[in-house]
Amino acid sequence: MKRTPFRRAPISIEFTAGDSADGSLEGLWVLLRRINIGHLREIVALADATREGTSGEVIQLADKVGECLVDWNWCDTRTGEPVEATAPGAINTLDADVLMILTDRWQGALEGVPKDLGKESGPLPGSGASTTSPAPIPVTGTPGLSSALANLPTHSEYLASSGSTPDTR
Repeated sequence: MKRTPFRRAPISIEFTAGDSADGSLEGLWVLLRRINIGHLREIVALADATREGTSGEVIQLADKVGECLVDWNWCDTRTGEPVEATAPGAINTLDADVLMILTDRWQGALEGVPKDLGKESGPLPGSGASTTSPAPIPVTGTPGLSSALANLPTHSEYLASSGSTPDTR
């Protein structure tokens, strides 16, 4: 019996007002390809380096995220015009902070971390803490994932060692 090849659907990320400090990302929708562990490892390392102030990695991070971009409703912040997701360099129209928020949300989705994890939790009974809504908790991935993946080969290393060619889907 011939089996039909299985391919998982891309990840859809929808932003709400709570996804950015000023609420300006509300309504943004992005569709990104799922990636293998090798690609995830590279993206986690680049995102971590970018957060630590290594500015050269933000360009590499944008390129990696851009390779996986399928569709979105982003408009260029300078011109106000819609940007076709598949256009060369489309990812470069994002502001750096939006790139980091998008990367965190995508990484969380890839790792299975719910976007709103912890948002509904309230104070412990009898703690005397306020009962107002808690501040949104930013999703930055699973703690320790970078170190857990440190010994795995990168996607490029894997391809080189196996004699395979890159996946261009």
